[in-house]
Amino acid sequence: MVLGIEADHANKEPRTGVEAVCWQIIEHLKKVVPSEVRVILYSRFPLKGELGILPLNWESKILPWPLGKLWSQTRLTSELWKNPPDIYFAPGQLVPFFYTPKNTVTFLHDSAFRVFPSAYNFWGRQYLKLMDRQIIRASKFIVTSSEFNKVEIMRLYGKKANNKVRVVPLGFSTEFNEAKKDQAVLDRYNVKSPYILYVGRVEEKKNIIRLVQAYNEVRSKTICQLVLVGKPRVGHDKIANEITKSQYQKDIKELGFVAKEDLPAFYASATVFAFPSLYEGFGLPVLEAFAAGIPVLTSKGTGAAEVGGNAVLTVDPDSVIEIANGLSKLLGNSGLRYELVQKGRARLKDFSWDKTALGIWEIIRNCQP
Repeated sequence: MVLGIEADHANKEPRTGVEAVCWQIIEHLKKVVPSEVRVILYSRFPLKGELGILPLNWESKILPWPLGKLWSQTRLTSELWKNPPDIYFAPGQLVPFFYTPKNTVTFLHDSAFRVFPSAYNFWGRQYLKLMDRQIIRASKFIVTSSEFNKVEIMRLYGKKANNKVRVVPLGFSTEFNEAKKDQAVLDRYNVKSPYILYVGRVEEKKNIIRLVQAYNEVRSKTICQLVLVGKPRVGHDKIANEITKSQYQKDIKELGFVAKEDLPAFYASATVFAFPSLYEGFGLPVLEAFAAGIPVLTSKGTGAAEVGGNAVLTVDPDSVIEIANGLSKLLGNSGLRYELVQKGRARLKDFSWDKTALGIWEIIRNCQP
């Protein structure tokens, strides 16, 4: 059997979000795909770092493309048409429009663009609409990371999704298990404890505006900082304006992208992890916070709440007051913080990248012609 895998997402640096998930999936598939299976990784550039260290039955196929866009719809499509693998796996929610191999397994991460169209530009939305239709139409199986996502896929695409959707939860980086407080790291970023931490894209649909407003309420009674870690994205101008309006602006630290080696220290030193996203398919930072041993506040009715289970404090993401009350409750109650940390550590047993890879491989194996 020949298994082809799109590896261009995983080959990008620095990796965040979907790209980081793709990297973890491919790295852990290396451990579980049997040696008799020939695996081909497709990318436009040579594979970087650990990604390029391949088992004997794996190979890299570099497909150069002079333009910055449309690699998957041109060069990759041509390769799949000329030399189709027995099974094609697309971990980055991306399949060719003009030729999709018969036995295609696609990882569909979420459908946020359908729920929050304003968070995407017009042409980006059109492309994603076409892409999701192609994924639903052409994939033999669709993998997603949570029951929340599965329900959303069925709600949005109904009968077209039929019995294609399979749920395989994601894992977390074990480096967060070893997270330790490191004041030297915090000093480099001018951050002081105690603080409320957020990690993720700093964008409107992550509900950062309400988080800032809730922080203002909390800060009027409790001395602490709000630390925002992540790249600015759609709606950041509105977030920046909200921060500027805050009378506690000097205590709101927007750090942008933080080096991978520094991130565990930010988790370990935080008092509370706040993740009140308006829409979340899974919520990897929740698991990272569990691993680092800090309590989590997140939104009701999202994939993040599903991942957190009984180990998180959930709030209505549309209510500034409820977010503020939740943060105050965690900041002021060490017993509750301890209880949630213990539950979070116990919950981690249900998640690992090894389990993710095994689940995906089982779906791929069942896709054999």
